[in-house]
Amino acid sequence: MTLDRLRTGAHGMVTRLNLDEDTLHRVMAFGLIPGQTFHITRRAAFGGPIMLEVGTTHFMLRGKLARQIEVQTRA
Repeated sequence: MTLDRLRTGAHGMVTRLNLDEDTLHRVMAFGLIPGQTFHITRRAAFGGPIMLEVGTTHFMLRGKLARQIEVQTRA
């Protein structure tokens, strides 16, 4: 499953980042790495940006970028 398919309030874990090298380094700097857990705190309407909480860091990802991040949901 990809990150863009999750709803607000969802918790999960990153399993794979299908990103080019520059983008990979950028998201990894925010702590979004395979094995890391996250929480979706907000979503913009119509496939817009997604606000994530990773540890104590909050940041936004574009919907297009979120489609390239594979995740596993937590119960």
